[in-house]
Amino acid sequence: MGKIYSMKIGIDCRLAGLRHAGIGRYTQHLVQELLAMESDHTWVFFFFDQEQALEVLASYASFRHVEVVISPVSHYSVAEQIQMLNYFNKQNLDILHVPHFNVPVFYKRKLIVTIHDLLWHSFKGGEATTLPSWQYTLKYQFYKLVTWVAVRQATTIIVPTQTVADSLVHFYPFAQQKIAITYEGVKPHAQISEISDHQRGKMNLLYVGSLYPHKNISILLRALTQLPKYNLTIVSARSIFTEKTMIEVEKLDLQHRVTFIGKVSDQQLYEFYLESAALIQPSFSEGFGLTGIEALAVGTPVIASDISTFKEVYADTVVFFNPQDVDALISAIKSLPNFDLQTRIAKAQQIRDSFNWQKMAQQTLQLYEKI
Repeated sequence: MGKIYSMKIGIDCRLAGLRHAGIGRYTQHLVQELLAMESDHTWVFFFFDQEQALEVLASYASFRHVEVVISPVSHYSVAEQIQMLNYFNKQNLDILHVPHFNVPVFYKRKLIVTIHDLLWHSFKGGEATTLPSWQYTLKYQFYKLVTWVAVRQATTIIVPTQTVADSLVHFYPFAQQKIAITYEGVKPHAQISEISDHQRGKMNLLYVGSLYPHKNISILLRALTQLPKYNLTIVSARSIFTEKTMIEVEKLDLQHRVTFIGKVSDQQLYEFYLESAALIQPSFSEGFGLTGIEALAVGTPVIASDISTFKEVYADTVVFFNPQDVDALISAIKSLPNFDLQTRIAKAQQIRDSFNWQKMAQQTLQLYEKI
């Protein structure tokens, strides 16, 4: 590669921060790590509001070559297609990075997108929404159009795993030469030496994530009915399917053993990991598995469905089970006492060595500069 010229690089940060789950964490860490690196590029960050900008950047006034554009435009909206196009075009960017598929379809300058998964290409229909059927159909067709344009228009498409790359090529064969894989990272709160054996004997299971049907929370609730000594904490920042899950909990007479927690801080989530016997990930489909590597990095055992994404990311650090088989999940949970301290420390070190936000940001910066 020859000389790198300074560029004006824009990043759509409207989905950054704790309010937006996995995509929010990815975008926040990307921005923070990019600013921690030496470069002469000018950064333009598009935030929904001032509160979000301060959450991600703290005191961004102290950063050189940083411009913040407050752009209060809701994602997945028609307004996004018009107003965000104006916000982006006004900045005359050399490169725009949209860390999701929600790209204004008429944006014509250099573009990088991150496709975290193509979940809704496969999981669709009445069970995947709370909207009326006509409204869901309209929204779904709009999603397909915007995703196709994003993949077509992008110079580079970043994905978090080979599994997502394969899925992208399956649906969009023309995208094959554009794909770059950058694994997501973990920023553990504790040092390896601080991991202790205090989790032994704890009977609390943890689930972290949204409650969409593909997350397969039902199998965990059914398993709980046959594990009377265990309780379950559900941490879910997104509440669209919370009511349905609560109804299922009551039908199974588990309301005294299942606790629902809303949005939490990083510190609170870290404490939930430490106080749990294991994190359970029963999903039918995922793009990466960020909560799993966060838990593993602080020494918390993880039990995960044997889907291809998890096998790619977790390798031999977790206990896998068939997400269609409740008995397999029960057996996996009963194996938890076998996770001794040295095993958990070794797995934590393996995860920390493999997944790093700084490495992810460095790879992303190289993709910008390659363009």
